[in-house]
Order: sequence, then structure tokens, then C-alpha cells
Amino acid sequence: MYDGATSLVQINGHQYGPIPIRCAVRQGCAMSMALNALCLHTFLRLLTLNLPGIRIGRRTRPTSVVAYADDVTIFVNSVVVLAIIEEAIRIYERASGTRLNHRKSKDLAVGS
Repeated sequence: MYDGATSLVQINGHQYGPIPIRCAVRQGCAMSMALNALCLHTFLRLLTLNLPGIRIGRRTRPTSVVAYADDVTIFVNSVVVLAIIEEAIRIYERASGTRLNHRKSKDLAVGS
């Protein structure tokens, strides 16, 4: 679908390009959500299978990860699981070509 695709950049009313699109998905592309979901699903599954998670509310099964679009929240109850998370991120980055943005990532300690 993107084979031979190009883009133009407009700065102060002047267009520059064409610039070949070699990777990534155009902003606003209808396929971007589906492609993101396909790639992210494997990452989320890897975390779900390997992390103990925490109990939220009356749920019978523990929750280890939730996601909305490309925002992922990982529930950690021990420092030991951080190595599992780091390895899962490395696997996901290699497989998808994406990178974790450390400046947009946060941790929050809750409870004891």
C-alpha cells in the first residue's frame, strides 16, 4: 500500500519534496489503528503471560497490563518483574521497529 509513496512538506506556504516514505504510517491513515493493534497485541500478550499482575476491584483474575491506543499501563508488584518488562520491551522494539520514548514514560508507586 505504501510502495512508492511520497510526501510533501509545506513550510511558510512553500512546498518541498517529494520525500519518499520508507517506513512508518502516515498520520491520519485509516490503517494505523489496525496496524498498531496487531503489533501491540503480541507485546501485551507477552506481558500478560509473564507478569503476576494485581487484583483490581472484584475481578477474579489479576490484571498485569492495560492499553488504550498506544498508551500502555503495566502493573508491577515487585522489583523482580522489572527485568521481564525490560526484556519484553526489547523484543517488541526489535520486532516492530518502534522505540520506547523514555521522556513520555512514567512510573508511579502506589501502596506499600
